[in-house]
Amino acid sequence: MNSRTLSGLLSRGLSRVLSNPGGGGSDGSPFTPLDFGLIDYGDAHGSTLRSRSMVLGDNGKLYAAPYTINLVYEIDPTDDSVNTYTNTIGISATKKFVDGLQHPTNGKAYFPHVYVTDMLTIDTTNPTAVLGEVTIGGAGDFRGIAFSPITGYVYLSRYNGTTSFGLIDTATDTTTGGAAAWPLVQTGEVWTINGTPSASQVTALTRQWGVTYCPNNGKVYGSPMGGDRVAIYDTTTSNGSMSNNTIDGGLPLPTSIYQTSGDYFCKYGGKGIYLDRSAESTNVGHWIYIMPRRGNTILKIDTEADFCYEIPLPQILQDETSARSMSAVLGPDGFIYSTPWSMPYIFRINPANDSISYYDISDIIADPTVFDPTHSPGNGYWTYGESAGDWIYYACGGARKFLKIRVVDEVLTGNILNLAGDRLVRPASDSTTENVFSATTNTYYDVIPIIPSSTARTTTGGYLRTTTGGYVITTTA
Repeated sequence: MNSRTLSGLLSRGLSRVLSNPGGGGSDGSPFTPLDFGLIDYGDAHGSTLRSRSMVLGDNGKLYAAPYTINLVYEIDPTDDSVNTYTNTIGISATKKFVDGLQHPTNGKAYFPHVYVTDMLTIDTTNPTAVLGEVTIGGAGDFRGIAFSPITGYVYLSRYNGTTSFGLIDTATDTTTGGAAAWPLVQTGEVWTINGTPSASQVTALTRQWGVTYCPNNGKVYGSPMGGDRVAIYDTTTSNGSMSNNTIDGGLPLPTSIYQTSGDYFCKYGGKGIYLDRSAESTNVGHWIYIMPRRGNTILKIDTEADFCYEIPLPQILQDETSARSMSAVLGPDGFIYSTPWSMPYIFRINPANDSISYYDISDIIADPTVFDPTHSPGNGYWTYGESAGDWIYYACGGARKFLKIRVVDEVLTGNILNLAGDRLVRPASDSTTENVFSATTNTYYDVIPIIPSSTARTTTGGYLRTTTGGYVITTTA
Protein backbone atom coordinates (compact mmCIF):
# COMPACT_ATOMS: atom_id res chain seq x y z
CA MET A 1 0.00 0.00 0.00
CA ASN A 2 1.51 3.36 -1.00
CA SER A 3 1.69 6.37 1.30
CA ARG A 4 -1.10 8.23 -0.52
CA THR A 5 -3.50 5.34 -0.07
CA LEU A 6 -2.57 4.90 3.61
CA SER A 7 -3.01 8.58 4.39
CA GLY A 8 -6.31 8.60 2.54
CA LEU A 9 -7.60 5.64 4.57
CA LEU A 10 -6.57 7.31 7.81
CA SER A 11 -8.14 10.66 6.97
CA ARG A 12 -11.38 9.09 5.77
CA GLY A 13 -11.83 6.41 8.42
CA LEU A 14 -9.98 7.19 11.66
CA SER A 15 -12.26 9.97 12.90
CA ARG A 16 -15.32 7.79 12.47
CA VAL A 17 -13.80 4.97 14.51
CA LEU A 18 -12.60 7.24 17.33
CA SER A 19 -15.92 9.04 17.60
CA ASN A 20 -18.02 5.88 17.60
CA PRO A 21 -20.27 6.17 20.69
CA GLY A 22 -20.06 2.41 21.27
CA GLY A 23 -16.28 2.22 21.38
CA GLY A 24 -14.92 -0.79 19.50
CA GLY A 25 -11.87 -0.91 17.29
CA SER A 26 -9.97 -3.40 19.48
CA ASP A 27 -7.78 -6.33 18.44
CA GLY A 28 -10.56 -8.67 19.53
CA SER A 29 -10.35 -12.03 21.25
CA PRO A 30 -11.45 -15.60 20.51
CA PHE A 31 -14.78 -16.94 21.73
CA THR A 32 -16.07 -20.49 21.88
CA PRO A 33 -19.79 -21.27 21.53
CA LEU A 34 -21.33 -23.49 24.18
CA ASP A 35 -21.88 -26.14 21.53
CA PHE A 36 -22.10 -26.64 17.79
CA GLY A 37 -23.88 -29.11 15.57
CA LEU A 38 -24.01 -30.25 11.95
CA ILE A 39 -27.24 -31.32 10.27
CA ASP A 40 -26.96 -33.86 7.47
CA TYR A 41 -29.58 -33.39 4.76
CA GLY A 42 -28.46 -36.03 2.26
CA ASP A 43 -26.68 -33.50 0.08
CA ALA A 44 -26.08 -34.50 -3.52
CA HIS A 45 -25.42 -31.11 -5.10
CA GLY A 46 -21.66 -31.25 -5.61
CA SER A 47 -20.04 -27.82 -5.73
CA THR A 48 -23.33 -26.02 -6.40
CA LEU A 49 -24.26 -23.01 -4.29
CA ARG A 50 -27.35 -24.25 -2.46
CA SER A 51 -28.99 -21.28 -0.75
CA ARG A 52 -28.57 -17.63 0.11
CA SER A 53 -31.43 -17.23 2.56
CA MET A 54 -32.84 -18.41 5.86
CA VAL A 55 -36.11 -17.37 7.50
CA LEU A 56 -37.84 -18.44 10.73
CA GLY A 57 -41.48 -19.10 9.87
CA ASP A 58 -44.54 -18.52 12.01
CA ASN A 59 -44.75 -22.30 12.50
CA GLY A 60 -41.35 -22.26 14.22
CA LYS A 61 -39.53 -23.90 11.31
CA LEU A 62 -36.58 -22.56 9.33
CA TYR A 63 -36.69 -22.13 5.55
CA ALA A 64 -33.80 -21.84 3.09
CA ALA A 65 -34.84 -20.91 -0.45
CA PRO A 66 -32.93 -22.23 -3.48
CA TYR A 67 -30.20 -20.23 -5.19
CA THR A 68 -28.92 -22.55 -7.93
CA ILE A 69 -30.76 -25.75 -6.95
CA ASN A 70 -34.55 -26.29 -6.97
CA LEU A 71 -35.21 -27.41 -3.41
CA VAL A 72 -36.56 -25.41 -0.48
CA TYR A 73 -35.12 -26.77 2.76
CA GLU A 74 -37.20 -26.82 5.94
CA ILE A 75 -35.56 -27.45 9.32
CA ASP A 76 -37.58 -28.18 12.45
CA PRO A 77 -35.45 -26.85 15.35
CA THR A 78 -37.27 -29.06 17.84
CA ASP A 79 -35.51 -32.16 16.47
CA ASP A 80 -33.38 -30.81 13.55
CA SER A 81 -35.29 -32.93 11.06
CA VAL A 82 -35.02 -31.72 7.46
CA ASN A 83 -37.82 -31.68 4.90
CA THR A 84 -37.72 -30.48 1.29
CA TYR A 85 -40.18 -28.83 -1.10
CA THR A 86 -39.68 -28.57 -4.85
CA ASN A 87 -39.42 -25.07 -6.28
CA THR A 88 -41.16 -24.52 -9.64
CA ILE A 89 -40.17 -20.90 -10.33
CA GLY A 90 -37.43 -20.41 -12.92
CA ILE A 91 -36.07 -23.91 -12.48
CA SER A 92 -33.37 -23.42 -15.12
CA ALA A 93 -32.11 -20.10 -13.74
CA THR A 94 -28.61 -20.11 -12.28
CA LYS A 95 -29.47 -17.53 -9.60
CA LYS A 96 -32.93 -17.73 -8.08
CA PHE A 97 -33.52 -16.17 -4.64
CA VAL A 98 -31.49 -14.13 -2.14
CA ASP A 99 -32.42 -13.12 1.42
CA GLY A 100 -35.90 -13.51 2.88
CA LEU A 101 -38.37 -12.08 5.35
CA GLN A 102 -41.22 -13.44 7.44
CA HIS A 103 -44.14 -11.02 7.18
CA PRO A 104 -45.27 -9.91 10.67
CA THR A 105 -49.00 -10.43 10.08
CA ASN A 106 -49.97 -12.37 6.93
CA GLY A 107 -48.07 -15.56 7.70
CA LYS A 108 -45.96 -15.55 4.54
CA ALA A 109 -42.22 -15.58 4.04
CA TYR A 110 -41.01 -13.60 1.01
CA PHE A 111 -37.82 -14.35 -0.93
CA PRO A 112 -36.54 -11.74 -3.45
CA HIS A 113 -35.88 -13.00 -6.95
CA VAL A 114 -32.63 -12.55 -8.86
CA TYR A 115 -32.67 -13.99 -12.41
CA VAL A 116 -36.09 -15.64 -12.19
CA THR A 117 -39.20 -13.66 -13.12
CA ASP A 118 -41.26 -14.02 -9.95
CA MET A 119 -40.81 -13.83 -6.19
CA LEU A 120 -41.09 -16.97 -4.05
CA THR A 121 -43.48 -16.95 -1.09
CA ILE A 122 -44.00 -19.62 1.58
CA ASP A 123 -47.09 -19.73 3.77
CA THR A 124 -45.71 -20.75 7.18
CA THR A 125 -48.91 -20.60 9.22
CA ASN A 126 -49.39 -24.38 9.14
CA PRO A 127 -47.08 -27.29 10.00
CA THR A 128 -46.84 -28.08 6.28
CA ALA A 129 -45.58 -25.12 4.27
CA VAL A 130 -47.35 -23.97 1.11
CA LEU A 131 -45.20 -22.52 -1.68
CA GLY A 132 -46.54 -19.64 -3.76
CA GLU A 133 -45.33 -16.68 -5.74
CA VAL A 134 -45.71 -12.99 -6.39
CA THR A 135 -46.03 -12.59 -10.15
CA ILE A 136 -43.62 -9.95 -11.40
CA GLY A 137 -42.97 -11.06 -14.95
CA GLY A 138 -39.33 -10.02 -15.08
CA ALA A 139 -35.98 -10.66 -13.42
CA GLY A 140 -35.45 -8.33 -10.49
CA ASP A 141 -31.78 -8.76 -9.60
CA PHE A 142 -32.88 -8.08 -6.03
CA ARG A 143 -30.55 -8.98 -3.14
CA GLY A 144 -32.40 -7.89 0.01
CA ILE A 145 -35.82 -7.28 1.55
CA ALA A 146 -37.36 -5.22 4.37
CA PHE A 147 -40.97 -4.61 5.42
CA SER A 148 -42.47 -1.25 6.41
CA PRO A 149 -45.65 -1.45 8.54
CA ILE A 150 -46.31 2.18 7.57
CA THR A 151 -46.98 1.36 3.91
CA GLY A 152 -47.50 -2.40 4.04
CA TYR A 153 -44.87 -2.74 1.30
CA VAL A 154 -41.71 -4.77 1.17
CA TYR A 155 -38.69 -2.86 -0.11
CA LEU A 156 -36.16 -4.69 -2.28
CA SER A 157 -32.52 -3.70 -2.73
CA ARG A 158 -31.09 -3.86 -6.24
CA TYR A 159 -27.75 -5.18 -7.44
CA ASN A 160 -28.02 -3.83 -11.00
CA GLY A 161 -27.10 -0.22 -10.28
CA THR A 162 -30.63 1.19 -10.24
CA THR A 163 -31.01 4.07 -7.76
CA SER A 164 -34.23 2.85 -6.18
CA PHE A 165 -35.70 0.11 -4.05
CA GLY A 166 -38.28 -2.19 -5.62
CA LEU A 167 -41.77 -2.30 -4.08
CA ILE A 168 -44.28 -5.09 -3.46
CA ASP A 169 -47.69 -4.46 -1.85
CA THR A 170 -48.10 -7.35 0.60
CA ALA A 171 -51.83 -6.69 0.99
CA THR A 172 -52.35 -7.83 -2.60
CA ASP A 173 -49.00 -9.50 -3.36
CA THR A 174 -48.58 -7.37 -6.45
CA THR A 175 -45.94 -4.96 -7.65
CA THR A 176 -46.94 -1.34 -7.14
CA GLY A 177 -45.58 -0.30 -10.51
CA GLY A 178 -43.45 2.30 -8.79
CA ALA A 179 -40.07 2.50 -7.13
CA ALA A 180 -38.66 4.07 -3.98
CA ALA A 181 -35.99 6.28 -5.51
CA TRP A 182 -32.97 7.77 -3.79
CA PRO A 183 -30.54 10.39 -5.16
CA LEU A 184 -27.02 9.29 -6.04
CA VAL A 185 -24.68 11.68 -4.22
CA GLN A 186 -21.37 11.90 -6.08
CA THR A 187 -19.30 14.26 -3.93
CA GLY A 188 -17.04 11.73 -2.21
CA GLU A 189 -13.39 11.14 -3.08
CA VAL A 190 -14.09 7.98 -5.04
CA TRP A 191 -16.06 10.02 -7.61
CA THR A 192 -13.20 12.38 -8.37
CA ILE A 193 -9.88 10.75 -7.51
CA ASN A 194 -9.35 9.18 -10.96
CA GLY A 195 -11.54 11.55 -12.97
CA THR A 196 -15.15 10.96 -13.97
CA PRO A 197 -16.07 7.28 -13.37
CA SER A 198 -17.03 5.17 -16.37
CA ALA A 199 -20.65 4.08 -16.73
CA SER A 200 -19.78 0.57 -15.61
CA GLN A 201 -18.01 1.93 -12.53
CA VAL A 202 -21.04 4.06 -11.66
CA THR A 203 -23.13 0.88 -11.72
CA ALA A 204 -20.64 -0.84 -9.41
CA LEU A 205 -20.69 2.15 -7.06
CA THR A 206 -24.50 2.03 -6.89
CA ARG A 207 -25.02 -1.64 -6.00
CA GLN A 208 -26.93 -2.53 -2.85
CA TRP A 209 -26.95 -6.01 -1.28
CA GLY A 210 -29.47 -5.89 1.55
CA VAL A 211 -31.93 -3.44 3.09
CA THR A 212 -33.06 -2.88 6.70
CA TYR A 213 -36.18 -1.23 8.12
CA CYS A 214 -35.74 1.14 11.06
CA PRO A 215 -38.87 1.39 13.28
CA ASN A 216 -37.85 4.58 15.09
CA ASN A 217 -38.03 6.73 11.94
CA GLY A 218 -39.81 4.65 9.30
CA LYS A 219 -36.82 4.61 6.96
CA VAL A 220 -35.18 1.76 5.09
CA TYR A 221 -31.39 1.65 4.74
CA GLY A 222 -29.51 -0.17 1.98
CA SER A 223 -26.42 -2.28 2.56
CA PRO A 224 -23.82 -0.51 0.38
CA MET A 225 -21.88 -3.11 -1.52
CA GLY A 226 -19.90 -0.84 -3.81
CA GLY A 227 -20.74 2.74 -2.97
CA ASP A 228 -19.37 5.28 -0.54
CA ARG A 229 -22.70 6.20 1.10
CA VAL A 230 -25.78 4.39 2.41
CA ALA A 231 -28.97 4.67 0.33
CA ILE A 232 -31.99 5.69 2.43
CA TYR A 233 -35.73 5.90 1.76
CA ASP A 234 -38.28 7.36 4.17
CA THR A 235 -41.43 5.24 3.93
CA THR A 236 -43.38 7.91 5.83
CA THR A 237 -42.64 10.85 3.52
CA SER A 238 -41.67 8.91 0.36
CA ASN A 239 -38.40 10.81 0.14
CA GLY A 240 -35.02 9.33 -0.70
CA SER A 241 -31.61 10.42 0.55
CA MET A 242 -28.12 9.14 1.31
CA SER A 243 -26.04 9.05 4.48
CA ASN A 244 -24.48 12.29 5.66
CA ASN A 245 -20.92 10.99 5.45
CA THR A 246 -18.91 8.60 3.30
CA ILE A 247 -17.60 5.11 3.99
CA ASP A 248 -14.76 3.00 2.57
CA GLY A 249 -14.79 -0.30 4.47
CA GLY A 250 -11.19 0.31 5.54
CA LEU A 251 -10.11 -0.34 1.94
CA PRO A 252 -8.05 1.58 -0.64
CA LEU A 253 -9.94 3.44 -3.35
CA PRO A 254 -10.00 2.17 -6.96
CA THR A 255 -7.10 3.28 -9.13
CA SER A 256 -8.94 3.58 -12.44
CA ILE A 257 -12.29 4.91 -13.67
CA TYR A 258 -12.84 1.51 -15.34
CA GLN A 259 -12.31 -0.65 -12.25
CA THR A 260 -15.54 -2.39 -11.26
CA SER A 261 -14.41 -5.39 -9.21
CA GLY A 262 -12.18 -6.03 -6.24
CA ASP A 263 -12.56 -5.58 -2.51
CA TYR A 264 -13.67 -1.93 -2.60
CA PHE A 265 -16.68 -2.80 -4.74
CA CYS A 266 -17.68 -5.59 -2.35
CA LYS A 267 -17.41 -3.82 1.01
CA TYR A 268 -20.65 -4.73 2.78
CA GLY A 269 -23.62 -6.99 2.17
CA GLY A 270 -26.53 -8.96 3.56
CA LYS A 271 -29.08 -8.23 6.25
CA GLY A 272 -28.60 -5.29 8.54
CA ILE A 273 -29.51 -5.72 12.21
CA TYR A 274 -31.54 -2.92 13.79
CA LEU A 275 -31.20 -2.38 17.55
CA ASP A 276 -33.13 0.02 19.77
CA ARG A 277 -30.69 0.95 22.53
CA SER A 278 -32.40 4.21 23.47
CA ALA A 279 -33.07 2.96 27.01
CA GLU A 280 -29.67 1.30 27.57
CA SER A 281 -26.85 2.70 29.70
CA THR A 282 -24.17 2.30 27.01
CA ASN A 283 -24.08 2.85 23.25
CA VAL A 284 -27.38 4.70 23.52
CA GLY A 285 -29.30 5.22 20.28
CA HIS A 286 -31.02 3.54 17.36
CA TRP A 287 -28.44 1.60 15.36
CA ILE A 288 -28.12 -0.62 12.30
CA TYR A 289 -25.15 -2.98 12.05
CA ILE A 290 -24.05 -4.43 8.68
CA MET A 291 -21.34 -7.06 8.34
CA PRO A 292 -18.49 -6.74 5.81
CA ARG A 293 -18.38 -8.86 2.68
CA ARG A 294 -14.76 -8.10 1.77
CA GLY A 295 -14.28 -4.96 3.84
CA ASN A 296 -12.14 -4.65 6.97
CA THR A 297 -14.80 -2.95 9.09
CA ILE A 298 -18.32 -3.50 10.43
CA LEU A 299 -20.68 -0.73 9.34
CA LYS A 300 -22.71 0.94 12.07
CA ILE A 301 -25.41 3.46 11.14
CA ASP A 302 -26.78 6.07 13.53
CA THR A 303 -30.35 6.24 12.26
CA GLU A 304 -31.13 9.39 14.22
CA ALA A 305 -28.45 11.35 12.34
CA ASP A 306 -28.06 9.14 9.23
CA PHE A 307 -24.36 9.06 10.05
CA CYS A 308 -22.03 6.09 9.57
CA TYR A 309 -19.26 4.61 11.71
CA GLU A 310 -16.88 1.86 10.59
CA ILE A 311 -15.55 -0.43 13.32
CA PRO A 312 -12.29 -2.21 12.42
CA LEU A 313 -12.16 -6.00 12.50
CA PRO A 314 -9.44 -7.60 14.62
CA GLN A 315 -6.18 -7.85 12.71
CA ILE A 316 -6.37 -11.65 12.51
CA LEU A 317 -9.54 -11.25 10.44
CA GLN A 318 -8.22 -8.39 8.34
CA ASP A 319 -5.23 -10.54 7.42
CA GLU A 320 -7.53 -13.08 5.77
CA THR A 321 -7.78 -12.65 1.98
CA SER A 322 -11.18 -14.31 1.53
CA ALA A 323 -14.68 -12.90 1.91
CA ARG A 324 -15.62 -12.29 5.53
CA SER A 325 -19.39 -12.71 5.79
CA MET A 326 -22.44 -13.08 3.54
CA SER A 327 -24.93 -11.56 6.00
CA ALA A 328 -25.63 -10.99 9.71
CA VAL A 329 -27.66 -12.71 12.44
CA LEU A 330 -28.94 -11.34 15.74
CA GLY A 331 -28.04 -14.06 18.21
CA PRO A 332 -30.24 -15.10 21.15
CA ASP A 333 -27.54 -13.62 23.41
CA GLY A 334 -27.97 -10.13 21.92
CA PHE A 335 -24.68 -10.23 19.99
CA ILE A 336 -24.62 -9.78 16.21
CA TYR A 337 -22.96 -12.67 14.36
CA SER A 338 -21.40 -13.01 10.93
CA THR A 339 -22.25 -15.79 8.51
CA PRO A 340 -19.07 -17.68 7.48
CA TRP A 341 -18.90 -17.21 3.71
CA SER A 342 -15.38 -18.16 2.61
CA MET A 343 -13.29 -17.20 5.65
CA PRO A 344 -12.81 -19.88 8.34
CA TYR A 345 -14.11 -17.69 11.16
CA ILE A 346 -17.42 -16.66 12.66
CA PHE A 347 -17.12 -13.28 14.31
CA ARG A 348 -19.52 -11.30 16.45
CA ILE A 349 -19.92 -7.79 17.81
CA ASN A 350 -21.25 -6.90 21.25
CA PRO A 351 -23.50 -3.84 20.82
CA ALA A 352 -23.02 -2.87 24.47
CA ASN A 353 -19.47 -1.71 23.68
CA ASP A 354 -18.86 -2.70 20.02
CA SER A 355 -16.11 -5.14 20.97
CA ILE A 356 -15.48 -7.91 18.45
CA SER A 357 -14.60 -11.57 19.06
CA TYR A 358 -14.15 -14.53 16.72
CA TYR A 359 -14.50 -18.32 16.52
CA ASP A 360 -12.13 -20.41 14.40
CA ILE A 361 -14.10 -23.02 12.39
CA SER A 362 -11.13 -24.39 10.42
CA ASP A 363 -11.51 -27.83 11.97
CA ILE A 364 -15.20 -27.96 11.02
CA ILE A 365 -14.70 -27.14 7.34
CA ALA A 366 -11.68 -29.44 7.15
CA ASP A 367 -14.06 -32.39 7.50
CA PRO A 368 -14.70 -33.62 3.91
CA THR A 369 -18.22 -34.66 4.88
CA VAL A 370 -18.90 -30.99 5.68
CA PHE A 371 -17.06 -29.32 2.81
CA ASP A 372 -15.56 -31.16 -0.17
CA PRO A 373 -11.89 -30.13 -0.28
CA THR A 374 -11.87 -30.44 -4.09
CA HIS A 375 -14.39 -27.60 -4.34
CA SER A 376 -13.51 -23.92 -4.25
CA PRO A 377 -14.62 -21.95 -1.17
CA GLY A 378 -15.69 -19.30 -3.68
CA ASN A 379 -19.17 -20.85 -3.43
CA GLY A 380 -18.97 -20.19 0.27
CA TYR A 381 -19.39 -22.39 3.30
CA TRP A 382 -22.56 -20.95 4.82
CA THR A 383 -24.52 -17.90 3.69
CA TYR A 384 -27.47 -16.57 5.69
CA GLY A 385 -28.57 -17.48 9.21
CA GLU A 386 -31.37 -17.27 11.75
CA SER A 387 -31.74 -17.74 15.49
CA ALA A 388 -34.09 -20.37 16.88
CA GLY A 389 -34.17 -20.97 20.62
CA ASP A 390 -30.62 -20.97 22.01
CA TRP A 391 -29.06 -21.71 18.62
CA ILE A 392 -28.01 -19.91 15.46
CA TYR A 393 -28.63 -21.93 12.28
CA TYR A 394 -26.69 -21.32 9.06
CA ALA A 395 -27.91 -22.07 5.52
CA CYS A 396 -25.59 -23.99 3.21
CA GLY A 397 -23.70 -22.27 0.44
CA GLY A 398 -21.14 -24.84 -0.67
CA ALA A 399 -21.28 -26.77 2.59
CA ARG A 400 -22.77 -30.26 2.65
CA LYS A 401 -24.33 -29.92 6.10
CA PHE A 402 -26.20 -27.17 7.92
CA LEU A 403 -24.22 -25.61 10.75
CA LYS A 404 -25.63 -24.51 14.08
CA ILE A 405 -23.98 -23.01 17.16
CA ARG A 406 -25.40 -22.61 20.66
CA VAL A 407 -24.58 -19.31 22.30
CA VAL A 408 -26.80 -19.24 25.42
CA ASP A 409 -27.47 -21.69 28.25
CA GLU A 410 -30.31 -24.13 27.63
CA VAL A 411 -31.38 -23.90 31.29
CA LEU A 412 -33.11 -20.62 30.47
CA THR A 413 -34.63 -20.83 27.01
CA GLY A 414 -36.39 -18.20 24.93
CA ASN A 415 -35.72 -14.69 23.69
CA ILE A 416 -33.15 -12.36 25.22
CA LEU A 417 -34.74 -9.15 26.46
CA ASN A 418 -31.58 -7.12 26.96
CA LEU A 419 -27.82 -7.43 27.29
CA ALA A 420 -28.07 -7.99 31.04
CA GLY A 421 -29.13 -11.53 30.17
CA ASP A 422 -32.85 -11.34 30.95
CA ARG A 423 -34.75 -13.86 28.85
CA LEU A 424 -38.09 -15.57 28.52
CA VAL A 425 -38.38 -18.91 30.27
CA ARG A 426 -41.05 -20.02 27.79
CA PRO A 427 -40.93 -19.44 24.01
CA ALA A 428 -42.17 -16.12 22.67
CA SER A 429 -44.69 -18.04 20.55
CA ASP A 430 -46.70 -18.75 23.73
CA SER A 431 -49.67 -16.36 23.66
CA THR A 432 -50.19 -16.30 27.43
CA THR A 433 -48.52 -14.22 30.11
CA GLU A 434 -45.00 -15.58 30.54
CA ASN A 435 -42.25 -15.75 33.10
CA VAL A 436 -38.98 -13.90 32.65
CA PHE A 437 -35.87 -14.48 34.68
CA SER A 438 -33.86 -11.32 35.27
CA ALA A 439 -30.12 -11.80 35.65
CA THR A 440 -29.99 -8.26 37.00
CA THR A 441 -32.33 -8.70 39.97
CA ASN A 442 -32.25 -12.52 40.24
CA THR A 443 -36.06 -12.45 40.12
CA TYR A 444 -38.78 -14.03 37.99
CA TYR A 445 -41.33 -11.65 36.49
CA ASP A 446 -44.61 -12.03 34.63
CA VAL A 447 -44.64 -10.22 31.31
CA ILE A 448 -46.98 -9.62 28.41
CA PRO A 449 -45.13 -10.33 25.17
CA ILE A 450 -45.33 -7.73 22.41
CA ILE A 451 -45.02 -8.99 18.85
CA PRO A 452 -44.66 -6.87 15.71
CA SER A 453 -47.85 -5.90 13.93
CA SER A 454 -48.89 -3.12 11.62
CA THR A 455 -52.04 -2.65 13.72
CA ALA A 456 -51.57 -2.20 17.47
CA ARG A 457 -54.07 -3.99 19.68
CA THR A 458 -54.24 -5.44 23.18
CA THR A 459 -55.74 -8.72 24.31
CA THR A 460 -56.17 -9.54 27.97
CA GLY A 461 -53.72 -12.18 29.07
CA GLY A 462 -52.23 -12.40 25.58
CA TYR A 463 -50.15 -10.44 23.15
CA LEU A 464 -49.90 -6.69 23.08
CA ARG A 465 -49.19 -5.98 19.42
CA THR A 466 -47.06 -3.04 18.36
CA THR A 467 -45.14 -2.17 15.22
CA THR A 468 -41.80 -2.74 16.93
CA GLY A 469 -42.30 -5.67 19.31
CA GLY A 470 -40.75 -6.05 22.73
CA TYR A 471 -41.98 -6.95 26.21
CA VAL A 472 -43.77 -5.25 29.09
CA ILE A 473 -43.04 -6.41 32.63
CA THR A 474 -46.33 -6.40 34.56
CA THR A 475 -45.87 -8.04 37.96
CA THR A 476 -43.32 -9.97 39.96
CA ALA A 477 -43.98 -13.66 40.04
